[in-house]
Order: sequence, then C-alpha cells, then structure tokens
Amino acid sequence: MKFLPYSNSMHKYKPKRKVNKLRVVEIVVVILFLITFFGMLYENISSHKMSIKAKGKGKYVSINEKKIYYDLVGHGKATIILESDIGADHLEWSKLVKSMPKNFRVFYYDRSGYGLSEGSAKEISIEDEVKDLSDILYKGAVNGPYIFVGNSYGSLLASNFAKRYPNEVIGSILINPILENNLSLKETQKDLKKQIRNKSVQETFSSIGSIRILNNINMIKIKNDITSLLSEENAEIFNSFTVSKKYLRAYKEELKILKNYNLDLQHEGSLGNKPLVILLSENKGDKYIKEASKLSELSSKSEVKVLPNISNIPLEDENSIIFYLGNILKETNKLSEK
Repeated sequence: MKFLPYSNSMHKYKPKRKVNKLRVVEIVVVILFLITFFGMLYENISSHKMSIKAKGKGKYVSINEKKIYYDLVGHGKATIILESDIGADHLEWSKLVKSMPKNFRVFYYDRSGYGLSEGSAKEISIEDEVKDLSDILYKGAVNGPYIFVGNSYGSLLASNFAKRYPNEVIGSILINPILENNLSLKETQKDLKKQIRNKSVQETFSSIGSIRILNNINMIKIKNDITSLLSEENAEIFNSFTVSKKYLRAYKEELKILKNYNLDLQHEGSLGNKPLVILLSENKGDKYIKEASKLSELSSKSEVKVLPNISNIPLEDENSIIFYLGNILKETNKLSEK
C-alpha cells in the first residue's frame, strides 16, 4: 500500500517490472534464426523441385568445377550456336529450336548460373565466358565451323568469339546488338550501377527465399519481358530460375561486365567478308536502329533487316532467323540435304 499525497485514500502500488534487455535480444536472435533457417529450407526445396521439373533433354559438361548444361540437335555441315541475352537461358530459344529444319545442326546452352547450369562464386569477364564456351564445345565434341546467332548481350560474346577464333566462325546473325559506344555514356553507366545494386540486394535475400516469395505474390518481376512470351510451362520454370541466388549473381556479374566494358570489337572490317545479318526490332526506336545499322560495316557481306512490331525476335519471329540462317548456310556451301 502506498499513501497518496493530497489525498485521504490509499491505493495498491505495482512496481514497474524491469525489462530484461538480454532476454529480448535472445528472443530476437532466435526468431531471426528460425526465419533464416526455414527460409533457406524453403528456397532449397523450391529450387530442387523446379530443377527436377525443368530437367532438359540435353547433356552436361564440367567446366572449371561447375556443371554446364547444353544440347545439340539436328545435323549439318556447320554448327549454329545460339547465344542468349543477359538474364536469359536456353528457354529464350525454345520456339526457334522447335521450328528448326532437321538439316540445321544447332547448339544451345546455359551460361554459368543461368537455367540448368551451376553457378560460380568467382568474378568473370567476357573473355572468361568465351573461353568457357570454347571448352564446352571441345569437351562436348561439338565441331565447327560455327555460325553464331547472338541476341543483344549474346552479340558481344559472338563478336568476341569470332575475334578470338577467327578460323572457326564462318557467319553471324546479331539480334538487337548492344552497341559498344553506348556503354560508356553517362546515362548508361548510371543505369548499370543502379541495376547492379538491385541485383546485389536481391542476391543477398534470395538465400532465405525472400525474393522467391515476393515474386510468387507478384510484388517483383526479374525478367518478365521473356516470361510473358514463353509457354505456360516454360514460363513457370524460367520464372522460378530468375529468383535463385545463382541466377541473380550471374546476372549481376554480366551487368558488371557491361559497366566495365573496354573492348573494341565493333570496328569496320572486323568480320572480313564473312556473311553477317543484323536483325533489329522496330520497337527499339529510330535512333538505335540508325546506330545499330552501322554495324553492317563489320563485314563486306552484310545485310540489315528491321522487323516491325516485335520486341523479342527469338520468341516472336523465329522464322526470320531460320530464313537468314538458310541464306548463310547456302552462301558458305554448308547447307546439308534434308
């Protein structure tokens, strides 16, 4: 009981309980541990289930202690190599591969960290990616000569491969190629820095399933411009891959390659007289089309084709790619009988 001043009454006094700060910290730590543990468990189970569902018909080869997925279909005198855009895997070529004539020998694969390929914790360069591709072709006994089809970022890899192994490449199709001169622009650099920061944050939280959960409830989309063009099954598979730690790290590393890009591959005559076709989406705008059309100077045998009302050429106009591949095979006398 306690006497109240200025009062004739008495009341019960309840002393304030002291908060045990150490106990609060312990509870918070336990909660965070449980969230992390079950988040990692959820992420690992989800990734494993999707990997089983997405298991392709192709093969695997070990490159620098990581398993790389690839496939080789059709037959022919030359091998057509499909090189995907940044953030894309072999599913980007699903419609094209399905439509390819049987007398076109086609090689496609997932770069490290994408799709069904294992990732790496090491930093990479564009030269590393080209060397990896060369090793995959060698270990997989995928013989040349080669004709490249490179989509956007893939066009840089195609050009680098042609420079590094000039005697093995007999023709190229560059689809909406990234322009080297644009990479050093202030606005481009600013955008790349922003994307790298975003991917770094997403990579950090992907380990505990946070990015997967946010993606499942449509709060974030990693690469929805491709997802919307895939079949329902492939869209589910690709969408699941894009929230994995290995994918986000691979995407981040290729963004860093673009940010630090200092090569000079897009100069006049770099492809000599080898057949070159440049396919451009009209949706990219007049300014881009004008600049990208200048890449026709890479070869003395080049052609530029602008395709109307199309954003992703491999998934929306596979027939144009097949048509120009046929022309290159005929021109180089590498077209096989059906």
